[in-house]
Amino acid sequence: MIEIGVGTRTAWLLGHPVGHSVSPAMHNAAYQAMGLDLVYLAADVEPDGLKTAIAGLRRLGFAGANVTIPHKEKVAALVDELRGPARLLGAVNTVWAEGARLIGYNTDAEGWLAAWDEHVGLPLGNRKAIVLGAGGAARGLLWALSRRDVRDVLVMNRSHPRACELIDELGPLLGLEARAAVLDNDLFANELRPGCVVINTTPLGMAPHPERSPVEWPRVLPDGVVACDLIYNPVSPRFLASPRRHGAPVMGGLGMLVYQAARAIELWTGRKPPRGLMRSAALKSLRNRYRP
Repeated sequence: MIEIGVGTRTAWLLGHPVGHSVSPAMHNAAYQAMGLDLVYLAADVEPDGLKTAIAGLRRLGFAGANVTIPHKEKVAALVDELRGPARLLGAVNTVWAEGARLIGYNTDAEGWLAAWDEHVGLPLGNRKAIVLGAGGAARGLLWALSRRDVRDVLVMNRSHPRACELIDELGPLLGLEARAAVLDNDLFANELRPGCVVINTTPLGMAPHPERSPVEWPRVLPDGVVACDLIYNPVSPRFLASPRRHGAPVMGGLGMLVYQAARAIELWTGRKPPRGLMRSAALKSLRNRYRP
């Protein structure tokens, strides 16, 4: 059990919604194992309350904060300095204070690449990538893909103008041969190629609506397709069901969640947290939440 006293510092998750998140269980397990007098709390912050929430953190004093859907891009304008991938991406998922200054960083890309190396372990270079969604998470994925020599990228989004804005902004900066398209089942099927990696960065399929999927897969998949979903709740999103039945490599979002969180803790504390324990705590939280 976590003991909270007057000297206990706080770390936060800011998003909307956040009721599905297992981050508090994962972070607090790590803090206890590390002997830190620190507690991690989730705050459901609606879009029009984000500026107030960040101002509150400034006044309250905090150890660090994670930022999730739908705030990753907006918070970039509310911090004092962007570092690492966030400088290029304009999307932030990790915040901490240095004196009176708030620092924004993006650990999503590093987390996804580390998860890919552990759970898929295949070369990424020279593959075609289809990224579903054009929000803050998609920005991190474009950075990650560019670092592994992926150049042929298609961003598919329900709002075609938003996808166009994303590739127009980041494509030249990252050296990507990027295109934009409307998220459509038939177009998606026509764009699949052998060896293609498909990454869902949208929240479609996340609890409490696990029956949803951003797109429907065709009946026959090209050889070598790899399917990834950033969703971790449920652990096996519906989007991955068809590729799994076809025997294709698949990767859910839990590995990325653990790695990006571990990197955030390292930035806040200067210490490496126990990733295995963090993963176990996240899985336990998910099992307890959905126990019949």
